[in-house]
This record gives sequence, C-alpha cells and structure tokens, in this order.
Amino acid sequence: MSNLSFQNIQSELNKALSEEGRKIVFWYDEKQEWINKIDELELHNTEILCLDGNNQFEIKYKIEHEFPDTNYLIYSPLPKPEDNKNHLLDVLLYSREFKADGISMFAHDLKINMKYIPLLE
Repeated sequence: MSNLSFQNIQSELNKALSEEGRKIVFWYDEKQEWINKIDELELHNTEILCLDGNNQFEIKYKIEHEFPDTNYLIYSPLPKPEDNKNHLLDVLLYSREFKADGISMFAHDLKINMKYIPLLE
C-alpha cells in the first residue's frame, strides 16, 4: 500500500466531490494499492461504483439514465483503458480523474498540471 494516508485520500475525494453541481470522479488504481480499503471510504452524498472490466455499459446507463443527478466515484482496480476501448471516455472527459500515488498527490498539492507528472516521475 502507498505511504499516503487513507484519511488524506478520503479527504481529497470528499473535497473533489463536494464542489457545486454533480460530480463524477474516476480512480484507476492499476497497482491495486487501495482495493482492500475502497469499501471503507466514507464519501458524502456519493455512490461508489467499481469497474470490473465487463460492466462499463451498465455503469454508463446507471450514471446517465437511471440516476443522472447522483455523485459517483468510479473505482477501477484495472489499468485505464485506451481511448478507443473506453466506453466511459465521454463521461471521463467531463469528469475528473483522481490519482492516489505519491507524485500525483504532490503535484495536486502544489497545483502542478497533471500533464507534467511524467517529468516529476
């Protein structure tokens, strides 16, 4: 598990999800560092949905048609799919992507654009 505190991650997610209007946050945890803690997250007014590689259309239908006003954290223990294989790409483009690795959290704290993450690494 990463050296970042679970409380810090929970706080950052709550901050991202508490902004005005409906919020959807994607969290791709490719290394599965937080897979055992995801059920312990306490997020305000937010439903957590877990991608399993086979439920992209189900999640898309739920967030766009069944409950279009609900806040969501979409957690994936899988790598972020390539754009041409990502059926949630359109949702991701109007949402926010969250990263819980040390460099990403450091960049966020210093308000460094995420496109510079490779340089920081």
